[in-house]
Amino acid sequence: MRVELSCLEETRNDERTSLDDAILKVIETLECNKVMNISQIAKSTGLNWKTAEKVLSLLVEVSLKLEGKGIDSYEVGSSKMFLLVQKIGLEALPREIRNLYIRSEFPEASKEQDVLVKLLLSGATSPDLTDKISNQELVKNLLEKKWIKKTRDDSVFLTQLGIRIARGTLKTYPELIHGNSNNE
Repeated sequence: MRVELSCLEETRNDERTSLDDAILKVIETLECNKVMNISQIAKSTGLNWKTAEKVLSLLVEVSLKLEGKGIDSYEVGSSKMFLLVQKIGLEALPREIRNLYIRSEFPEASKEQDVLVKLLLSGATSPDLTDKISNQELVKNLLEKKWIKKTRDDSVFLTQLGIRIARGTLKTYPELIHGNSNNE
């Protein structure tokens, strides 16, 4: 659930707010990159001052505990598994800096990344939702990396790993949403 709040927009809410909604409201307000005190955050989010204070304390504590770490999730059968992992190398950097570094070294997405994004945007994410790729050499490379799977009719779809890579690619190269890649 995404809370739609523009930066510093004041909201009024006389009902109790769930913890997850309160967290989302506070994060949305903090994304404005303006230094604010608890009273300003409470006013901006429409939260009670005490609730805003609790949410901020929780967020600070979690961010300190997760510094240099992250939580990965994996689907195993019908279960979702979680693992606390140490972020290394570029993963340890904030996303914006990581993306700047990647873009400085690789100004454009690779042909493989471009295809993964196209598959993601076309919804080819399961055996029931597939798409075709004409470049068979590219299909072979993506199959070897286990980023896609092939169906009997030679259609393809993204694996969970392929979906993660495509999503990460879109965060680094958002222009691919509009098909502005030079790799075609």
